[in-house]
Amino acid sequence: MGFFRDTWIIDDYVQKNGVKMVAFNDVFPPSYLKYWGKADKTTTACHLLAFHQLDCAAVARALLERGGVLRPRLALASGLDESFVQIMAPFFAGLHDIGKFAVPFQNLRPDVLKLLADRVSVKPYHHRHDVMGVEAWSGFLIDEWLGKGWFDLDGRSLDRDDFGDIIKNWADASGGHHGRPPERPPYSKYLLNEWFEPQDKEALLSYAIDLAGLFSVDAVGFPKIDLYDLRPGFQKSSWTIAGLIVIADWIASNPTYFPHIDQPMFLDEYWGEAKKKAVAAIEQSGLTPSRHSAATGFRSLFPEIGVPSPLQQFASECVLAPGAKLFILEDATGSGKTEASMVLAHRLMAAGEADTIFIGLPTMATANAMYKRLVQCRERLFAPGESPSFVLAHGSRRLHREFQSSILSPIPVPRGEYGSGEETGATQCTAWLADNNKKSLLGSVGVGTVDQAVMGVLPVPHQSMRLLGLCRSVLIVDEVHAYDEYLTRLLEGVIEFQAMMGGTTILLSATLPGRLKIKLVERFDHGAGEILSARSPDSSYPLATVAVRGGVSESPLAVRAGVSKTVRVDLTARVEDAVEGLANTALAGGCACWVRNTVDDALEAYAQLSGLVGPDKLTLFHARMAMGDRLEVESEALSVFGPDGGPEERNGRILVATQVVEQSLDLDFDFMVSDLCPADLIIQRAGRLHRHGRPGRPVSDPRIVILGPLPADDPPADWYSAFFPGGAWVYRIHRRLWLTARWLAEHQRLAIPGDGRRLV
Repeated sequence: MGFFRDTWIIDDYVQKNGVKMVAFNDVFPPSYLKYWGKADKTTTACHLLAFHQLDCAAVARALLERGGVLRPRLALASGLDESFVQIMAPFFAGLHDIGKFAVPFQNLRPDVLKLLADRVSVKPYHHRHDVMGVEAWSGFLIDEWLGKGWFDLDGRSLDRDDFGDIIKNWADASGGHHGRPPERPPYSKYLLNEWFEPQDKEALLSYAIDLAGLFSVDAVGFPKIDLYDLRPGFQKSSWTIAGLIVIADWIASNPTYFPHIDQPMFLDEYWGEAKKKAVAAIEQSGLTPSRHSAATGFRSLFPEIGVPSPLQQFASECVLAPGAKLFILEDATGSGKTEASMVLAHRLMAAGEADTIFIGLPTMATANAMYKRLVQCRERLFAPGESPSFVLAHGSRRLHREFQSSILSPIPVPRGEYGSGEETGATQCTAWLADNNKKSLLGSVGVGTVDQAVMGVLPVPHQSMRLLGLCRSVLIVDEVHAYDEYLTRLLEGVIEFQAMMGGTTILLSATLPGRLKIKLVERFDHGAGEILSARSPDSSYPLATVAVRGGVSESPLAVRAGVSKTVRVDLTARVEDAVEGLANTALAGGCACWVRNTVDDALEAYAQLSGLVGPDKLTLFHARMAMGDRLEVESEALSVFGPDGGPEERNGRILVATQVVEQSLDLDFDFMVSDLCPADLIIQRAGRLHRHGRPGRPVSDPRIVILGPLPADDPPADWYSAFFPGGAWVYRIHRRLWLTARWLAEHQRLAIPGDGRRLV
């Protein structure tokens, strides 16, 4: 029947084997070594449950030891000492799979159950092991924990029930190791005795006691503070603890790092081996922070740029107060906000305030462009000899050739299932490694669409893992004005979380409305635990705003040389005027762009221009293209209309596009037509006119034609929708469009950046 049929009294075992006994049970092997945690799909080979849980604990411990800011972030959020976090977080990770002690789970492999424990069961597996595990916590494990006196409450003002409720926050986080909180049915507590037979409970409790002894949990004790103060800290830190255990379980489930062992050994002996394997595993997985370069400041990151802008100079010299911070950098398009944000992020990493960077952008096109722009910069962020991970994160990153070519050969991970449709940790990890979007916030530098970050505050699988990545990162969000109300609300939640964890968020915008700015600062204050009196933001522009715990400072800045320009604005309701302006610019040897508000309108414009401009001179770019075609057109647009496009490439070229070109893409046109849209987007689109100094430019003065209904004094209800039936659904607040049209009609010019505040 195998090794486990025999048990030996400790004294006999010591006499026969001449070893020092360090396990805490009376017999060896203890009962908990008769349970499997991972099983081979085709044989009875398995990995013992206690060993897998120790693997997970060892990875969590290694991540905290070598994870840079992770441990202090968790200590800050929980209100606990770092030394306490270093012990207790791995301890909870070592209990993440206690639901597998339930006989219905063990009976997923009756052959292994029979071999290990000489048991036969007919109990079906109707509920996931994580559900059974969290019910075991509340049903009997916490009571046993307190009953053993592991934590002396020392007569303080908290009864055992309240204490159990506090601990339960991390217990639930431990149970959510498959990427989401377990959904416990309302009747689950009545099933405990069905799930856990007496011998299963005994084995679980025996394992928990030995694990506590292994970690010296009974010698740690809680900090000498009012235990009621622990409740909000355990709640706040529970999502990050969940993320830590999710990652630890993913790595621990990889048999390449942790080969299956089905022969018993003492826990301390296995623990020593598991710790060594865990260190190697996280290093090979790329989860240890790369050392940053010693030199900071603008010139160390961007030596190719001769003179920094005032905003970039501010980023190089401003005081970095310790703790949570929110930077809001407002400056005109083309002023170098991205470079300024990278300088700030690098300084924060050098100060030990962050390990990684994630940059969120509004579209896949802007994320692709940013990824390409940062290739050289990201190498200067880190010390020579380091191998930082550089991740592109959006739904179609698999089609990005440069990103795909940078991916190292993955370590193969077997796929398999326990049965009943339940995935193993390795199966989930394989899917996660293939879908790097989930891992994007764990990379040294991540660039992606902003939804990859805000999913951390949504009830989606693995959101806790995203939050863990966020708390280690400087989060940079570009074009923060560009998001709709729903996404903006989610971004506010992310800012609040970052502040709560002591992290930093940097927001970039050329056209940030004052009311939105106030709201963003308020959410930061709430996360940082501050309540500040309402105040009106400074109306200066450009402007750098810094919010820290206890105050907000605003620094007016000068305009970058060469950025200021005055754009002539003409309004027309005649499509013929728009087409004529585009054709004349092309005939004069210039390049032009028509930005349309819908794809259907873009297709119509392309058809109208096809008869006037040769097919080799006309390009169509919109978001509904097949992704492969879209990436090719995006690359072509950047090569022709970007900073490296020369007079020969630009001569006579016209780009018809939707909103994909209006933000974060470094494009430069001589003339533009734009459908009437909100004021902030008019500014963004106009910012693509005469963006770079070009000697001999065929069109000397920047000009934009706004196509749309003219601003009548008493407009009808369908004033906008009659002209743009599709666009009316894209931009639904038509009174703002009317105000924009009236302002532009009155001024007939747009001074950048001077008119930005007034127009927005």
